[in-house]
Amino acid sequence: MNHSPCTLRAGPAGITLANGRLAFGPISAGVVADGRSLVFGATPTAGTFATVVGERSGWRAVGRLGGLACTWTIVTDGAAALAWIEVANDSTTAVQIDRLLPAVRRAEADAAPAVDLGGEQTGHRILVDTANLWFARVRPLLDVGHRRRLEVEEQGLWRLAEAEDEHLSEGHIAIANPATGGALVAGSLTHERMRMRFSVRFNRQRSTVVEAVCDAGGMRLAPGATLRSEIAWLQLGTDALDGLDAFGRAVGGLRDLPLPPTPVGWMTWFAHCRKIDPSTIRHAAETVRARLPGFPVTHILVDDGWGNREERISVEDWTTTNQRFPEGLAPLGADLARLGFTFGLWSSLATQYRGHAIAQQHPEWLLRDADGRPSPQHWDGGLLDIYNLDPTHPAAAEEIRRVYRAFAAWGVGYTKNDFTEHMVRPTVQHHDPAVVPGYEVYRRFFQVARQGLGPGIALQACCQNLPASVGVAESCRIGWDIEANSPSGNRHYARRAGTIGARWFMHRRFFISDPDAACLGEAGGLESARMRAAVVALSGGTVMLDDPVDTLWQPGWDLFKQLVPPSDQAARPLDLFTAGDDTAPGRWGLTLDRTWGRRGVVGLFAFAPATGARQTLDVREVLPGCDPAAVVAVELWSGVVLPLVDGRHSADLAPLSSRIVHLVELADRPRLLGTDLHILGGAVELRDEAWRADTRTLTLVLERPAGVTGQVWIATPCGLPASATADGAPVAVH
Repeated sequence: MNHSPCTLRAGPAGITLANGRLAFGPISAGVVADGRSLVFGATPTAGTFATVVGERSGWRAVGRLGGLACTWTIVTDGAAALAWIEVANDSTTAVQIDRLLPAVRRAEADAAPAVDLGGEQTGHRILVDTANLWFARVRPLLDVGHRRRLEVEEQGLWRLAEAEDEHLSEGHIAIANPATGGALVAGSLTHERMRMRFSVRFNRQRSTVVEAVCDAGGMRLAPGATLRSEIAWLQLGTDALDGLDAFGRAVGGLRDLPLPPTPVGWMTWFAHCRKIDPSTIRHAAETVRARLPGFPVTHILVDDGWGNREERISVEDWTTTNQRFPEGLAPLGADLARLGFTFGLWSSLATQYRGHAIAQQHPEWLLRDADGRPSPQHWDGGLLDIYNLDPTHPAAAEEIRRVYRAFAAWGVGYTKNDFTEHMVRPTVQHHDPAVVPGYEVYRRFFQVARQGLGPGIALQACCQNLPASVGVAESCRIGWDIEANSPSGNRHYARRAGTIGARWFMHRRFFISDPDAACLGEAGGLESARMRAAVVALSGGTVMLDDPVDTLWQPGWDLFKQLVPPSDQAARPLDLFTAGDDTAPGRWGLTLDRTWGRRGVVGLFAFAPATGARQTLDVREVLPGCDPAAVVAVELWSGVVLPLVDGRHSADLAPLSSRIVHLVELADRPRLLGTDLHILGGAVELRDEAWRADTRTLTLVLERPAGVTGQVWIATPCGLPASATADGAPVAVH
């Protein structure tokens, strides 16, 4: 992306953000409180202001709305701009805060902020995100009617879009013009108290209008109190993927929650669903250790199926177990610890079934609708008789702590926390008036859970809100349930893989990304198992095998070995903004920069179950600045060296298949091209690569468990080497 510093130009209509020929604006800001609204109208004042990233220069405007003193600040931060609002109640009565809008169009339609990315808007495309498990997807910017119908169909009662001429996205957006390369990326830099949604629509001149809206949910701001909106991060540039990468790094730079190593292990859900017991889990753990000696497999995750009196997704008392676990979970935790595993445990403590004791005896512990009655969850297109605990209520908070203290006492070292996303609804009422509805309530649940768990135990958020999880959960699921490798499980795989790819920039910045399980069974065939393994590998995130250990075929075990350990670096979806409508990105690229040189990995995919795809890789996308004529490519699954024409190679892929291509730019000495020891071919197992010109010897240090064998591909400028050894023993050269 063009990372030249952005400039801010002030005028009577607001501030315009500019970067070369690209522009966004003029923008202003607004406050909605007590049913009234303020739009900052006067030309702001220039100055240097304190921000979360240090002092920055920019502009500030002030205004009043009843008893509120309102301040809008927008500053430059390198290539980006940061904008936020702060309101202070200097009256003697509480003020209802509805919305804070750090980037908003003025009332006059002609002064609405427009995005000028060069060229016609008809080619513009927009990335929208539901911020939960459902989807992140790129659509044509002007195709709003079709987009709305599609999203309503997928989400049942929850309509992401509310008007035919509007896109809504939570947490971030990206608008790109593939023809010119121009792009606007906007996102919520902070995620402390309010959700930030982006509204993208059109004014009378069909100029794109973008607004950033922080929903305060009608909280009552007490006299003398202040409230700051989340900080909007805005960047114009020449590549949307670079902009998303910069946004991810900016969020990660502020996250104060340390992230542990990325989990690797086995889980029970798709393997056994709720039909689990201690002997099944112990046997699986012992089998994993026996089948994968020396591999860094660290976790066993016990999913749903252990709780007592379960109704739908809720358990009455999470400190007791059902009849299949008569001794409780502490003995199982001890056994897993002896085998060297971290004990992971699923729960949905945030939920309460209406017939359970808490809902019956303590309805005041539950989140409520405006009428004061417990607020039911929306799920699968309808209402469930399931409610959410209110973590701001002192007694409910103590119940949360009590349960998580029990988990810690059982030896749990990793918790999967499901069905929490409904707490982010800003219309839901809660106990503590000082807490902002929505995000802050959601985050309070994880903060209270951590108080019960104590230090060193990781929280994963599942069926959650992604931005609200930043800084309170170490790990997050980034897509819907992946299902087993089978004809039925592969039917919707494209949508799920597309969502995983579109959220690549979050990994180990927002949290540890979890692409869901590595289901590698035989029913779907080898090609789809490889495709699934490649998606997990290129996500860089959590690696959890989820097949029955006694029936998993040998290719499934072999693929899992090629996934371990994860790289911790997520691949970019190279065609995210150029793939066809309703088409998941089919080219994922990873650039591996090491002290001994640079390499690339490209995944080519055909995700659809009935139609193949023609994919073309361009080495310049992952090795920018390279000499295309000097690049060598090898395909992992076949071991075939691929012909490149001007640095490009096209492949026709069958349905549900993949090609993994390892790339290196050859200089005047041999280079490692790749290995089949890991899907990423050297990303994790290569520890050093050294060339001695005097002896013309290339030395590679590869780290894999003892006894593991495989192929190593070397690119040489002068034919086959005279000899090769591994740990001092001669090896065959082909």
